[in-house]
Amino acid sequence: METRLTRLETLFTNMGETILSQNDAIAATNANINAQSATIDVLVANIQQLTENVAAVTQSCRG
Repeated sequence: METRLTRLETLFTNMGETILSQNDAIAATNANINAQSATIDVLVANIQQLTENVAAVTQSCRG
């Protein structure tokens, strides 16, 4: 009985460590996603500005 309890305790300890490790990985992934999202926002703003610039140049060439 004692051996079985010890094995269970070890198993639960290992599971706890695995969960903590996965939580760290999830937190790092979330940080990366947030950084990528911010980068995408900047890229979208740049594309919008470039689109406006192209439209202005096109208009000035026509007019």
